[in-house]
Amino acid sequence: MKERLDYRLIFNWEKAWDKAKQIMEGLNLKSEKTINDILEYEHVIKLTSKLEGISDEWKKHISEFEECIKQINELVGRYFGCIENQNCKQIYDELELIYKEDFWELFEKYKVFKKIDPFVFEDIIMNSTCSIYHILGRKCVVQNYSEAIKHYFMRHWDAAKILLDKNETFLTKRNKGIYLPELSREEINQIFMNYIDAPYANINILETIMNICFSNELPISNKVKLAAKKRRDVLVKEVMEGKNGVKVDYGICVSFRDNTELLEEEKKNNCIY
Repeated sequence: MKERLDYRLIFNWEKAWDKAKQIMEGLNLKSEKTINDILEYEHVIKLTSKLEGISDEWKKHISEFEECIKQINELVGRYFGCIENQNCKQIYDELELIYKEDFWELFEKYKVFKKIDPFVFEDIIMNSTCSIYHILGRKCVVQNYSEAIKHYFMRHWDAAKILLDKNETFLTKRNKGIYLPELSREEINQIFMNYIDAPYANINILETIMNICFSNELPISNKVKLAAKKRRDVLVKEVMEGKNGVKVDYGICVSFRDNTELLEEEKKNNCIY
């Protein structure tokens, strides 16, 4: 797998520009392109836009490729215009990790969601390696696939952390620009119960759930809070007694688990987070 351009991970502008120039000079509009080729072209566009804001000298360099940049923009638009139900999941599954967030950005920009049925979208988020956070930052995508995303939330135990992120009760840098599907009070409480019952429940997050103030955004019932307290007490006791993980004498060692797992795939183990 060749090293791709990623304008977000650049520490040397000159080296990045050389890479972008190489890509532009090798542009062949007639050759077949993969989704990763297309998204690399998009990173060329973003890099040139970034460099233009740095100095007039960079503007001068970039102006020499003005026609090429225009062609790349058109190429990216045409490619996303050809995404449809039959090829959407296959295209997504071919994505390299560094470009998965970019895919959803352009999915929204070119209004691909107007052509892709909810069952295709749901198949991707349920069965492909997909970060739901990449999608939740796209308002139009969330609005268009509200039911599919709701199904995702009900089947993934750590959807509770997303609700906490959104409402800024669980401090994280990811709480900005998160859009959620419409959820009933019962669904919200069930999402939290799913988390409380999960084998990977985190003591700190359980404490957060215990102390949530009732609001329209998070109408957490007393039943859920009590369940969180009971589970938290059990986990604390197990850690202190050394029944799971490493026994500690003066505190509780916790860590945050960042990926999502389907409820039915959960397997109990001896690790307490």
